[in-house]
Amino acid sequence: MDIRHPKDLEWQGLCVTVLSNSRPKVILHDAQCHAKAREIVGLLGPSGAGKTTLLHALAWRSTKAKLVGLLPVKHTRVGGLLAGGVSVRGISGGERKRLSVICGIARCAPILFLDEPTSSLDSYAAVSMMKALKQLAYNGHTLIASIHQPPAAIWSMFDQVVLLSHGRTLYVGPGQQAESWFSGNLGYPYSPAAHGAISEWLLQLVTTSFTADESEPATMRTAEDVVQAATAWAAAHQEALGKHAALHTMTGLDMSVRHAGADVDPAGAIVIRIPSGDVAPGAVAPQPPNPSDNQTSYYHVGWFTQFRVLYVRAAVNCVRNPMNMGARILASTWLGVFIGLVFLNLGTDAAGAQARLTCIADLLLVMIVMPFVYMAPMTFNKLTYASESVSNLYSSTAYYCAVALADLPTNIVSALALAWPVYALAGFQRSASALGIYTFVQVFQHLITSQVLQVAAYVLPNQDMAFIGAIAYVNLVFQLGGFFRPNKDLIGFCKALGWTSYSRYAYQAAAQAELQGFCSDFC
Repeated sequence: MDIRHPKDLEWQGLCVTVLSNSRPKVILHDAQCHAKAREIVGLLGPSGAGKTTLLHALAWRSTKAKLVGLLPVKHTRVGGLLAGGVSVRGISGGERKRLSVICGIARCAPILFLDEPTSSLDSYAAVSMMKALKQLAYNGHTLIASIHQPPAAIWSMFDQVVLLSHGRTLYVGPGQQAESWFSGNLGYPYSPAAHGAISEWLLQLVTTSFTADESEPATMRTAEDVVQAATAWAAAHQEALGKHAALHTMTGLDMSVRHAGADVDPAGAIVIRIPSGDVAPGAVAPQPPNPSDNQTSYYHVGWFTQFRVLYVRAAVNCVRNPMNMGARILASTWLGVFIGLVFLNLGTDAAGAQARLTCIADLLLVMIVMPFVYMAPMTFNKLTYASESVSNLYSSTAYYCAVALADLPTNIVSALALAWPVYALAGFQRSASALGIYTFVQVFQHLITSQVLQVAAYVLPNQDMAFIGAIAYVNLVFQLGGFFRPNKDLIGFCKALGWTSYSRYAYQAAAQAELQGFCSDFC
């Protein structure tokens, strides 16, 4: 798919500093490059050179982490779960890699960052992957990819190469000119017979993690050698920039003279007259805004398309996990029958009316508590959402609505399996209107609480915090529901909070529908 507005990306003097033992440590020094549209920029370097750090910095992605010395046996024995919680091996590592790349480019962003897209792939699949990425670049994308050890076929696909070591930039430019820079300018000779492909030689050249044999050809043996090479490249780069700026200034001066006209005074000086509004020599003229830029959506597809795709995926996840749905419905049915037996055949006198109110309040409480039973899948799905939202693949509202709608049938059936046995066994009013109000109220209570848990699971950092936050809120809702004291008897701020309790409205509606014909004092 073609990109309507290709983008370049340039970074100069980019540094990344972290705290190590409460002291700042620079892990990326003065990184620089100009990645042009329709090109692939390859980031090369040994392990720990700073390739992934550079990608994260360019993508503005935080990499906060804490290394903990813990290796549970369960984590080494069991892999990740498939959609729906099915514990089977699933697709291979290479297929997962290709799928992750497809997910990354699904949004069709003009600039793509790829961290070792060919790892875990065989040679043929790796070359095929790079050919597909090359086609993306041809269509207008700007690609920046870190490649650990590219073969010659992949090396030839790079338009530019950025060579890193110890967090420092040692070379930026076409791969074909790398050999002349390191051999001609830095004095590291290259021998095809001894070193193999240029890409392999460059990685061997800048790797200082292992002790090199003195009999081997010249190579960088210490971090000081890397610093010297990076300093030499930075100086050459600045010199090239200075020449380019001078040439640009002279070109701008010449164009200004041609445009504005020039007079020559008797002393031989050139006097340039620039009309108001024209561009000064050496300056860059501001580009007029593109009207179509304001019309470009932040996401590649519309909201309803996002919702449709996400809903299908969420629905498939539900279908693939029938044990979860069946267990929820079975638990609701068992609990509904048990509560119905506790309130079996309630009377129609004043004591019976009070018992009916108690039964309604008890059932509303259970409707609030039951969604907590299946809170774990909500927090599990948060991991998928977090990884995809970072890439801005879809809107948060589209995801939320899709997940809520996909889980809606199971929630409704679970609420009915809990509410209807109680209604039948307790002997509530046998009228269509009373049953309809009762059903709506109980389902409403269950669905609202489910959404409270859903929001808590995605907003709060972990499952424990989500559970604590949700239980604190629903407990407040239940306490202010009017079961224990009427809202009019509460103190000021509690009375105000009572208006926000959805259980209050559910209790009032169910009580009024049930006690019609008994005693108005209970309504």
